[in-house]
Amino acid sequence: IPKVGDLPLGCAACCNSNVSVQRLAVEAAVKGDITLLRQAMLLDPLTGAACEPDAIYQMVDELLIEEAEWLPSTPKRSKTPGSAWPEGSSAARSFLP
Repeated sequence: IPKVGDLPLGCAACCNSNVSVQRLAVEAAVKGDITLLRQAMLLDPLTGAACEPDAIYQMVDELLIEEAEWLPSTPKRSKTPGSAWPEGSSAARSFLP
């Protein structure tokens, strides 16, 4: 991969917001952590601007349910405070014992 130098600060700042979200999504996938996945979806610039947090949680639930047969493992909740499923979440019933 050719290296052409550092990006100007403004360009780097625009890229970093997306790169950080992508890194968080990769970490969520590697660990199978739904909390990290939700954080990535909440922090995505377009999703966060267009959807309320409750809608994003529902979207994550629906995506996990629809894609379950292609996922390598059952998603897990992280041990961090506040990582519990929202009350009545459909994914909570589908993925948790």
